[in-house]
Amino acid sequence: MGFEAYEYADGKRDWGSFGLPREGKLAEIPSAGDVARRDVPTCTLDEDLRAVRQRVRVEGWDTCFVVADDRVVLGRLGRRALILDDDSTVEDAMSEGPSTVRPSIGSASEVYSVDVSSDPLAVATEGLEAWRRGDFDTLERILDPEVEWGWFEPGEWDCLNRDDVMRTLRERYEQGFAKGRVEFKDGGQDAVIVVSHPSDIGGSEWPEETATIMRFRDGKVVSMRDYRTEADALKAAGSP
Repeated sequence: MGFEAYEYADGKRDWGSFGLPREGKLAEIPSAGDVARRDVPTCTLDEDLRAVRQRVRVEGWDTCFVVADDRVVLGRLGRRALILDDDSTVEDAMSEGPSTVRPSIGSASEVYSVDVSSDPLAVATEGLEAWRRGDFDTLERILDPEVEWGWFEPGEWDCLNRDDVMRTLRERYEQGFAKGRVEFKDGGQDAVIVVSHPSDIGGSEWPEETATIMRFRDGKVVSMRDYRTEADALKAAGSP
């Protein structure tokens, strides 16, 4: 008949996993392999974590997958692992065994997605990015209606609810403070310490450094407490 037929013993799923041509009605539906990004950053267990963080930031990503020599996925470095500045190793910082899927499955209903909505550092990062671009709708969404923000000692400018906090954030945005330097520090369970340098923007009448302990519940900011220095905030948070 002019052609030869072969039986692919491993089946259609295996065939599709290697990106080989498909036919039939389902072939018109994009698979996970069709939509997967090939340029996602990867690293190995023995790479220097500081170098990995720098490379991933330069490439504009907020995630990096840890792979073995044969490209098998071992873990994932998420936003928290990439933003913090510590001496952890790749193995210590990664989340082990992230969910994976066959490249042949349908992309619409089964592709795994990472839910960072309840991770404190991810929420803090989202909030800072929103504030920098003046996206107050996003800021309001991540604040609990009863959120409070104040100095470590009660004062007249303390914010007692979300409306108060939003008003203050808008004022600080108009004053240019959203452009200032900010660092995130680990504040313990359900907390992030945000270190800022107000005098960089506001001049000598503003403090050189302040540190705010942000506490979270169910993916929302429920309290913010300011301290004079990072050391004071770390002590208050009980961090080493």
